[in-house]
Amino acid sequence: MASTEQCYKYNRSEDRVVNITVNYPPNILNETVNNVTQGASAQFGSLWNFSVLVKDPDGNDVNVSLMVDYGSGFVEVAKQTCTACSDWKEIVFSSWYFDCTKRGTNYYRFDAVDSISNTNATSSHFFTVNKDSLSFLLVQGNNSIADTTGETTTKLVVLVSNVNGTNITDGSRFNVSVTNDGAATWVSVENQTNSTGHLILNFNATCDYSVGRQFWKASLDGARATMPSLRTAMCSTPP
Repeated sequence: MASTEQCYKYNRSEDRVVNITVNYPPNILNETVNNVTQGASAQFGSLWNFSVLVKDPDGNDVNVSLMVDYGSGFVEVAKQTCTACSDWKEIVFSSWYFDCTKRGTNYYRFDAVDSISNTNATSSHFFTVNKDSLSFLLVQGNNSIADTTGETTTKLVVLVSNVNGTNITDGSRFNVSVTNDGAATWVSVENQTNSTGHLILNFNATCDYSVGRQFWKASLDGARATMPSLRTAMCSTPP
């Protein structure tokens, strides 16, 4: 078969224009948790603050997602949009908190997606959610008198709250304990907080308790408050 050059006269098409545009992914940097890049730690229920700087070279909208890995892979926990994000903007996820189920070492990162689906992400960094601290506030029962005669009771009341001052109102179980020999031997009763965060024990001082000064306390896993005193009166047998 003869070549094309042998069969046809030379010709060419008109020049045409091809516009080539480049849309760059968003820039994202300076990620922090509680003002540090990684290693922040606080008790569960505390307020956490996450922040990052974001900018889109093309001025597109950018969706910024806070991603957290609790041990089973990253999940999106919050999202904000930087609109027409042509200049650096700090995106802040403030007043964020983690509950008791999130205790331990977790990881965070930020994902950024612009309006035409270009993506970018920060590196991941760890932070630690610790156990909370408890506060026991004496409400009623200090220096009270417990009568061992009959079925009379003495009310012992403690208000339980966490480090942030939030009352523990979820029915959490605690021990309320009273000495029965004035010092070393504690008799514990399991109790739970009510809807206002109070532990209430209607203490019945039987003849198992020595007459004189006793002590009582509320406790959970080593966190405890010892109340100064409780006095038991003479034990007598009802007629």
